[in-house]
Amino acid sequence: MKRIALFLVVAVVGMVLISQSEALSQQQFPMDPQAGYAFRKKPALPSLSRGMASGQRTGPQGITKCLPPMPMPEPMPYCPLPPLPQPCNSAGIEPSVYLGYLFKERGAGYKLQVNNGSGAGVGITSMRNDIDLQGIWLELAFPVTISKEMTGRLSGAHLFSLQPKSTESYMIAASPSAARWWNPDVYWWEVDGSGAYRLNQYLSVVAGFRWTSLGSDFGNAYDERGFVVPNADSNTLRTNTYIPYSGIMIENRNDCQGGLKIAGYGSPVVPADFSVRETMSLNAGSITLNPQVNIGAGYFVEGYSEYWMKRESLTFGGFVKFTAVHCERAVGLQYGNLNIPIDVTFDRKNWIFGGKIGYAF
Repeated sequence: MKRIALFLVVAVVGMVLISQSEALSQQQFPMDPQAGYAFRKKPALPSLSRGMASGQRTGPQGITKCLPPMPMPEPMPYCPLPPLPQPCNSAGIEPSVYLGYLFKERGAGYKLQVNNGSGAGVGITSMRNDIDLQGIWLELAFPVTISKEMTGRLSGAHLFSLQPKSTESYMIAASPSAARWWNPDVYWWEVDGSGAYRLNQYLSVVAGFRWTSLGSDFGNAYDERGFVVPNADSNTLRTNTYIPYSGIMIENRNDCQGGLKIAGYGSPVVPADFSVRETMSLNAGSITLNPQVNIGAGYFVEGYSEYWMKRESLTFGGFVKFTAVHCERAVGLQYGNLNIPIDVTFDRKNWIFGGKIGYAF
């Protein structure tokens, strides 16, 4: 009886253990709903991505394949960079000598026009003298660089005249006209001061003042027509112009070794002193005129171009200049007891071609 009871107890315990084992098996290997039996998964093996059981990663196993070494590029040859352009001196002075040839046929002249119509009291209704200009132009200049934007220039010049020819004509009331030719002795002195302000790389504005003294002594006239010959007639001319001017200058100066500049100046007024004294032994009688006039109305224009190049401290170049001056005034000429209205006109035009040499400090 005891054995039967012990057997039953062992059988019950065994069934309980089997039941628990089946339940655990069902949790680890879930039932496949289609096959009707538990699907058992293979245990996961350690891998490089999951790591070993100890949680530590190991390096790759097996043979590592390597690419062939890339050829190293040959080094490029070293080429030094070109030197940067050096800035021009921000301050300095460059004394320069300009030497050229000045010329213009009928380049200077004056005209006296009597406005009483008949020339009463004088006998002459008008007279005009045209002078050829030619000679050696010598100019000493002192350009000064104040800063990158501002420059100044002071110059003095003189014309060495080459004995040009002068033609003078006369209109005589109620008489044939007269004319004669001279070999005048022309002199010319000039002083000029100006300043320039650079607006950009190429354009500058210029303002300045110029005094010019131009005169001539006429003597020993030849080929006289309508005059009493021989005679001791003479003629002297004195003019002084005081010209304030302004203008612009274009300069192509990419470096400090050379450049081209083109400038144009002008003024709507030309203050001037004019004086002429002439003795005329005409067939109609002997006359002496001596008008002395202060003139203000007129104009002044000038064009200038210069090319220069620098070698160390020396500067070489060439230039060309054209100048035109015109001034006029109506005044009363005192002749004996008469006050005769006359128009006085003075003109000057000339070209100068030449070269320059300077030394920069």
